[in-house]
Amino acid sequence: MGAHFIVDPSTLGECIGLRDNNGKLIFEGDILDFPDYSEQDVVEWDDEYSGFYFTDTDYSFTGVASVCEAKNGVVIGNIHDNPELLKGADENAEKD
Repeated sequence: MGAHFIVDPSTLGECIGLRDNNGKLIFEGDILDFPDYSEQDVVEWDDEYSGFYFTDTDYSFTGVASVCEAKNGVVIGNIHDNPELLKGADENAEKD
């Protein structure tokens, strides 16, 4: 018999249909490292524009998720399993 797992629905992310530099599928909530730009971005959905975006982990810049950008990045984790990868995570938590 197959294994059964309990999944927290709030941690599910939709596949955005793009792959990173290593060929790994990218999902909403993933954190990508862009070594050429010395930055890390989070994949987020924007309801207003109905599209996925890459947002700097320090929330200073947002850009449309594109094939060109995705191929330059590498998935290094996600916001649920690796919150420590978010730049300024401690500062943002203190503001809440």
